[in-house]
Amino acid sequence: MSQSEAGPHRPETGSKAMVLDRPVRTVGILLAAGASRRFGPGDKLLAPLRGRPLVHWSASALQDSACQRVAAIVSSHEVEAALPPGFVVRHVPPLESMARSFRAAVGLAEKMSAERALICLGDMPAITAGLLGELLARRRNSACRSAGRRLPPVLLYASSYRAARESARADAGARDFIARLPAEDLLEIGEESAADVDTVSDLRFLGGGF
Repeated sequence: MSQSEAGPHRPETGSKAMVLDRPVRTVGILLAAGASRRFGPGDKLLAPLRGRPLVHWSASALQDSACQRVAAIVSSHEVEAALPPGFVVRHVPPLESMARSFRAAVGLAEKMSAERALICLGDMPAITAGLLGELLARRRNSACRSAGRRLPPVLLYASSYRAARESARADAGARDFIARLPAEDLLEIGEESAADVDTVSDLRFLGGGF
């Protein structure tokens, strides 16, 4: 069921409601609660990209991966409604930092007793289920690297949940944790796969717009 860190939240209904009391091997968690400050008015995650809301692309990739359960950290009901069916949803207050969302994701993985968590960003529409599968094939904490830059998605094993949660500060999210990973635990991905949307220009470059 959906749970909110911001206080009471409406009961969850439909396909987004799932039982949390059964341990899972892998949970995929989408971070979709950003403030979109650089994007301008409106929520970038709801902006249209090739016929779908921006958030739908990475959510669909996560859903099509080998994760046994999928979840999302959101701050608006509109973004929740834009997700494909089947997502566990955890609400955090609007305008919170990336670190708060990341800690909420790790906490949700712990609540699910997941052996590992694959954490993705909602504003990276070029991430594919195939790329996520390459990460899931790894047996240690892993993340991605593109053109020398370290970035999510990140695969966390349960033994590192606490360290990952404690490393999250301000708007860094998983950045500090990823920065400490050995080079051999980084999956090289192309710049196209690493593209994210921070501004309207980014969205238009990827083929979207209002």
